[in-house]
Amino acid sequence: MFKSTIDMKNIILNFCSKTKMGRIFLFCFSETFDQEFKEALIAKKIFNDQNNNNKNIFLVRRNIHRIEKGLIIKNRRPIFALGYIKPTVDNFVELMSNKILFEKYEDDLNWAKQVLNKYFSVVEINDFLKKLKLSFDNVVTNSSNICSNLLPYEFDEISNIPLINFEQFQSLVNRRRSVRIYKNKPVNNSIIEKALGLAKYSPSPCNRYSVRYHCISDRVLINKLGTTVGGAKSFMDNVPTLIAITSIGSAFQGLYDRHATYIDASLSLMTFIYSLETMGVSSCVINWPKVPKNDRLAKKYINLEESENIIMLLSVGYADDKGMIPYSQKMNNSNLIKYYE
Repeated sequence: MFKSTIDMKNIILNFCSKTKMGRIFLFCFSETFDQEFKEALIAKKIFNDQNNNNKNIFLVRRNIHRIEKGLIIKNRRPIFALGYIKPTVDNFVELMSNKILFEKYEDDLNWAKQVLNKYFSVVEINDFLKKLKLSFDNVVTNSSNICSNLLPYEFDEISNIPLINFEQFQSLVNRRRSVRIYKNKPVNNSIIEKALGLAKYSPSPCNRYSVRYHCISDRVLINKLGTTVGGAKSFMDNVPTLIAITSIGSAFQGLYDRHATYIDASLSLMTFIYSLETMGVSSCVINWPKVPKNDRLAKKYINLEESENIIMLLSVGYADDKGMIPYSQKMNNSNLIKYYE
């Protein structure tokens, strides 16, 4: 009976994976796939709505970064970025003109201001760019001057920053383990802030930075959210701080980018974890499977934007010295790498 059930599942999976009809069948009957594509479409709609209203900070961040990359090219074209400079300037102007949004995104807009100013100073100005430059100049005329330089710079400017050596980093990596047993000791918010201060330097897809950190120290809420997923129920009662790492889907424009949220959150989280470790704070990443029921519960427990979803959870605390840690055998390098020479 057990073998026949497995055989039937394999037949169904083979049918679904190898035929378009099978994939349509799976899409119609899988709540997980249905929910994922529904979220992707909602995110795309929100992105377009914000773009149409010229209030899309993620579009500005992405396109300013694209312009930055254009500025550093040695033999750049006399005119570049024509395909996206207009929505960039239009959104920049509207965000600068809105007091609430300017205060919220002041750092981003000051950076955008300097990059756009540099852009208009180096490209050949045609009639199309002349109108955009006028619009840009009008909105920045009365804005405050920024002393710090937020423009691209030579690598030499950071080459003198002291580096840790490989052995030191190896020590950090070897010390970091998934800790599930913690002391009865709270983690101060200042520790979280310091770690986040470094995590935001992690790479992010086109510098959008869609990741968000929801830090929970309320015992009732920790148990509610933390026990939503089965793998954490056994130790959630001794977790001092639980962090929900989320990502905002509407930071990305196309359906082809619907998985970039996972990339963004994961890149940020690893730096965050290592930063905590340097301050003697341990952690454990908790998988958040794509279960629609759990996602709906999460939106009841924490304040998430419409296109924002949990990517993973992180328990944080000071390790109990006598607490046990799984050995977790690592894979051999030969199974992880392929060389093409």
